[in-house]
Amino acid sequence: MANIPASDSPSTNGSASASNQQLTRPLPATHQELLARRKHRRNLTLTDLIQPHHEALWDIPAYQGWWKAHTDAEAISGKREVDDYEIAKMIRERATDVNDNAVMNEKPLVIAQAVRRMARRYEGLHRDDRALPTAAE
Repeated sequence: MANIPASDSPSTNGSASASNQQLTRPLPATHQELLARRKHRRNLTLTDLIQPHHEALWDIPAYQGWWKAHTDAEAISGKREVDDYEIAKMIRERATDVNDNAVMNEKPLVIAQAVRRMARRYEGLHRDDRALPTAAE
């Protein structure tokens, strides 16, 4: 609520005291002050932090190649988890190139786990989502 002059403010008796005019909080002056006032502050997870790197790498055929397998037999390395590890190494390398300390200092195995969680954010990207149902299903 903005500071309203006493003559313009609604009241039951037609006037407001000077002390009531200063009960409103001033608006934040800067972007940082605005962010500091957010009621629902959410710390970014590693999954959130790797997502922009994943999106930036997506157009690189070598990066997409690591995503193609949905079974171990189709994995470049012979194991999906190892392919995820290679994806994580590419993400960490990009984070190093752009000086993203939060990601570049993480272990590739931890990034690989976040990669699998992040894949669920996209329809049809997670390996389990792309597997076709078998005749028994």
